[in-house]
Amino acid sequence: MLILLVGVHSFSFAQSKLVEDEDLKEELFAFLIDQNQISASALERFTPSIFLVSALDYSAFDSTKTGIFKFEIAGSHQRPFLLIYEDQKIQFIKDYSVQNILDVLNGFFSRNESLFTNKQKLQYLENIVEIIKTNYNPPGWIPLEDGDLDDY
Repeated sequence: MLILLVGVHSFSFAQSKLVEDEDLKEELFAFLIDQNQISASALERFTPSIFLVSALDYSAFDSTKTGIFKFEIAGSHQRPFLLIYEDQKIQFIKDYSVQNILDVLNGFFSRNESLFTNKQKLQYLENIVEIIKTNYNPPGWIPLEDGDLDDY
């Protein structure tokens, strides 16, 4: 019985992170087509679900909140992408090089200084580094070993 309840809770938790808004879904699919992650003809035959979560705490997308979000096709083995949602507009992050990520995050935090605490900013950075490290091999990325920053 406990296993069933945990399974149902996990399913409903995942369901709450699926994109339901058709306009938003269309915009995300257009980006995925542009990035060659899915084809337009595949979408005509089958419309996959998309997960969209906050890169801060992995909570479900909330269109009333500014933030950085991770999205991916549900059940897919393709990499996730990041986007910034600000002033009810989406800015897709296309370049995952270290310098670009630093520039994008610096601009985002500068424009939204009062929205996030230093602890939240650090949590964003930690989660985004993990997303990139796990899914991308960006130019200029040098994996750190334990102790690499001990002298700093």
